[in-house]
Amino acid sequence: MKCLVNLSNQKRGGGQTVALNFLCGISKLKSDHDFIFAVACGTELHHYLKRINEKNVIVLPRSPFARILVELFLGWIYIYQKKIDIVYTCFGYSLLLTRVPQVSGSADSNLYYPDLDFWSECRGISKLFKQITDQYRIFGLKQSYAVIFENHSLMLKARELYDLPRTTLINPSLSILNTYQAPTFVIKNNHAPKGLFLCGWQLHKGIMLIPHIARELKSRSIEFQFILTAPPNRRSLHNQFMSLSRRLMVDHMIDLIGPVQKQHLPVLYDNITFSILLSKLESFSNNIIESWYFGKPLIVTDADWSRSICCDAAYYVDRESPSTVAAAIETLLTQPEKANNLVIRGKSALKLYPTPSQRAEQEINYLIDCLAEMK
Repeated sequence: MKCLVNLSNQKRGGGQTVALNFLCGISKLKSDHDFIFAVACGTELHHYLKRINEKNVIVLPRSPFARILVELFLGWIYIYQKKIDIVYTCFGYSLLLTRVPQVSGSADSNLYYPDLDFWSECRGISKLFKQITDQYRIFGLKQSYAVIFENHSLMLKARELYDLPRTTLINPSLSILNTYQAPTFVIKNNHAPKGLFLCGWQLHKGIMLIPHIARELKSRSIEFQFILTAPPNRRSLHNQFMSLSRRLMVDHMIDLIGPVQKQHLPVLYDNITFSILLSKLESFSNNIIESWYFGKPLIVTDADWSRSICCDAAYYVDRESPSTVAAAIETLLTQPEKANNLVIRGKSALKLYPTPSQRAEQEINYLIDCLAEMK
């Protein structure tokens, strides 16, 4: 099998982590197959492939529009010249004028909840652009020969909504760098319990709920500190967040530490009490398995997508109700046996998730099956 692996969509965040795990996993496998990797210029994936001296690399522009133009007008030439058998786009769809089958990974959870206004916080041109992008992603799903999912609930919804003929579920892998490295972030040195929001300025992650939850805890005389990894960049959302925090008089309860690199995660989790994930929707989140791995109780949105992943290994809350979230924090602080039970269940749930090598092997085997099915 000669496979073009397109990772150029993955430039940051959880998607890039998944793609990096795939590269790390595949490098440890002894495979008879040939892989050519397409990555966006200057990304962590690009740097990783250079570090391991991988020769079969195509470097594409970081701009989505420029990348699509390259795929559209030059991709088919490369596929023909290199005699590619199959294309695997880790997340998304490659716009290639070729009959070579394409397998896509899907992690855009909002595509499977059309009745939910996922971009309700966006306005004007910004919202229109998001909606056009979603339509392109749906087009990609329908054009793909097969689609790989990380969430069983979303896979079932995709089959129902878009009548996808070939889908499979492959659980995400866990990859933690446990070698100690001095962190670049600083957490306030106080004895208050701490809740981690491991995310940037993404409204669907529920970040604007933090000041309201903090006010609820303050009204209950509960000492607590929120750790948020969004960058203090003084842009619009950052300014709105800080203004709200000051207006509610809870800015002293919020510690904005900025982005945290993967190698510093052990230190970060060692300094927190709970992990909190209040996303509107997720296909999957690395926060979940990281919380389980590091033995931190997880507080998460009560929804189909989260229950499909977490089962009994999380404390579920109504994300729209700051008082409910505050009550959950109070419960876990005052009833440590409940928090300990969540940790135990998380460790058990973690056993269902493969290593990067095991996941990469599952992905490769699925690609082989797709090719065999076509013959």
